Amino acid sequence: MRKPRLIYDNDARHHLLYRYGPPLTDYLLGQPVDEILGTSVDTLFYGFISKQISPYKSNAGLYWDWSAGEKEQVMWWRAGENLKQALNNGQDPLKIVVDKAHDNDIQVLTWLYWEPPLDLNSQWKYSDHADLEVVKNRLETVEEALGKYGFDGIGLNYYVPDTIFSAEVASPSLAPKNASALTDFVAKVRTLLDSIGKNSKKDLALVAKVHPDINQNIKVGLDIDKWLEQGLIDMVIPSEPHPNDTTQSSLLDTNPMLGALANKAKESGAWVYGGVSGSLYDDREYSTTIEMYRAAATNHLVSGVDGIYLSSLSWPHGPSEYQILRELGCPELYSRKPKHYFLGHSPAEISEDSPVKELPVNLEEGVAAEINLFIGDDLENAKLDYDVKNIKLIVRILQVCPEDKLSFSFNGNPLDIKEAISKTIYGGSVSYTAKRGGLPSRITTYDLFELDIDVNHVIQGYNSVKILLDYHHKDMSAQRILNSVEFKINYEEPHNPIGGQM
Repeated sequence: MRKPRLIYDNDARHHLLYRYGPPLTDYLLGQPVDEILGTSVDTLFYGFISKQISPYKSNAGLYWDWSAGEKEQVMWWRAGENLKQALNNGQDPLKIVVDKAHDNDIQVLTWLYWEPPLDLNSQWKYSDHADLEVVKNRLETVEEALGKYGFDGIGLNYYVPDTIFSAEVASPSLAPKNASALTDFVAKVRTLLDSIGKNSKKDLALVAKVHPDINQNIKVGLDIDKWLEQGLIDMVIPSEPHPNDTTQSSLLDTNPMLGALANKAKESGAWVYGGVSGSLYDDREYSTTIEMYRAAATNHLVSGVDGIYLSSLSWPHGPSEYQILRELGCPELYSRKPKHYFLGHSPAEISEDSPVKELPVNLEEGVAAEINLFIGDDLENAKLDYDVKNIKLIVRILQVCPEDKLSFSFNGNPLDIKEAISKTIYGGSVSYTAKRGGLPSRITTYDLFELDIDVNHVIQGYNSVKILLDYHHKDMSAQRILNSVEFKINYEEPHNPIGGQM
């Protein structure tokens, strides 16, 4: 498989089987490819081969689980009915997508999921890879899908946290956590792909979706170190936490988090593709803007990631989604376009497995709060071409009293607060995604400070932002909280005509 320029993931459910019909026409079944044509996406992950949904009638496993639970909601019933009617009509939903993608020079892969047992007494035969019957079934599923449809590779979506969410309901994970058995299984999949690829004269890719923290993978039985050291894996994609997990964060953070994983992958020659969250903790923007996507993608690439993996953009795609899909596969296209760096917020509940975030910070009188903000832009070269228009540091502090005294510095350079644009905001509500993660649904009254930054003071990499509460007016007792730190870079661009202008 050639190195992807931009990867997009369509799970075949949320933006196809749940939304249409029945019945599904061949035209509708081809929409997952049609909606990425003309963009920089050259690699598509489509659906998954497992007991959950296989969009074809499988000999190795079920194509739909018609249990009572699958009839509790109309969207689940619709998905199963769509598949049943399509297959009974002689249509092959998976073949339609794979053939159309290949006709348009788009690579196609699919996921093999780890599938949890229903309970500790379950006879489920899809999860324990120390069981030879499970291994045999899984390998037959992979072989059938590759042989029948000509996928360009298989992804193992096997990271399972201690708490899993099914249909939005949390339950303890029953993952067997058998690292040696899983490593043996991954080696067998690698051998199978190499054998099939040799016969079909294709280099088939084996992809692993894992936790971005290597240690978290070891904890649940995924020895990604060994997989990489033994050359079993061609590509690694970090998993995304479930939005309902209050100990994790599925929200945007442009600071890079994949350095250790990227370095480990590079040692073995594997690629790493990083994701960008589509939601953030804010009351002004609920969804990640194109400027934020550019910033996050730039930081990924500068920190050693090979490219970008996207999934679940707002659907049906409109102009903003198509701008994202067009730009993010071409770093040279957005290298000198406006960017908005935005630091992430800590999860609602902190556990030993929670990611370390720098915000929020309780401000104490006389104690400087330091935030490290990663900026990936190559401003040294941009300023030589006179391309930088302006740079802004934006800081939000909750419950500021007009009598308080604050000071700011950037990389040790004092910032003139008298020159700052500041305004007091009564408060605002946050996105549904942020609420799902247990964060406060409302940001209380805050002051927003916008300060000019000298381009000569910015470093490509981590930059130090310090905020000091010089004087805390005790007559107003509320805790002052540093809630957000942002960084905007604007480049010189042609005038955008309005009205009758040319």
